[in-house]
Amino acid sequence: MKKLVFAVLVLPFTLVRAFELKGSLDTSLNSNSVNPAYDRTISQDFTLNLNTKISELFINLENSVSKEYTQEKNLNYNDPILSFSYPIFNNDKLKIKINERNIFGLSKESRKDTTLLTSINLYPSFTFTEQFLNLKGLSLTYTPTLRKNFFRNQITATGKSNYSWSYSNKLALMYEINNYISFSLNGTYQRSYTYQKNSRDRIIHQEAIGLNFNERLSGEIGHLYRASALSPDGQQYQINSYDSRYSTVYLSFSYGF
Repeated sequence: MKKLVFAVLVLPFTLVRAFELKGSLDTSLNSNSVNPAYDRTISQDFTLNLNTKISELFINLENSVSKEYTQEKNLNYNDPILSFSYPIFNNDKLKIKINERNIFGLSKESRKDTTLLTSINLYPSFTFTEQFLNLKGLSLTYTPTLRKNFFRNQITATGKSNYSWSYSNKLALMYEINNYISFSLNGTYQRSYTYQKNSRDRIIHQEAIGLNFNERLSGEIGHLYRASALSPDGQQYQINSYDSRYSTVYLSFSYGF
């Protein structure tokens, strides 16, 4: 497994030289709440993105590993992701793209637990620019997503139901104060269905401050919340701004090349 991870991480650098690809090296330090009532977790993600353009078609390959600094302290190879994006409309007020994202189940969790083979995500994106919103530096993006998952088994190794498909709606607000500092806020509502037709509703929201140090190096500090959108009895909606059990704070950096 270590040889496979090494090969996957080294091969892209060879491709960069051969095809003059662009990309980025990213890292993110993540932690949940320091609330003593819950186990504190600390982890770090290391990501290599390689991308190119063929005419107007943008292609990106993402490979990443995650290191746990608490609990079992494992180094885990994550599922690689291949993405495509193509603009179909572009003016000074509205930008529309068609996007497709493929997740390949090569990680240990996918192979041993969930038995994920692949996941296909289709989503258009509609970005309203500062000219449309009439406020300098502000943009708003709406992204509906349809996701179809393919598993070897309908049930995970731990006895949980795998989710066959899902759909979601996402709103993202970005405000660029200047060339160096920006604020972002996004929220997603997602509904997923198991093979047995049972559903799960989730709410995801993220707030971040972005910093551009130069044309290659950037950073971000933020908060990510991901939890059930319904109360335990399933009768009422519950949307929290912060919860020690489901919130993650992070510090990330990205270096483009």
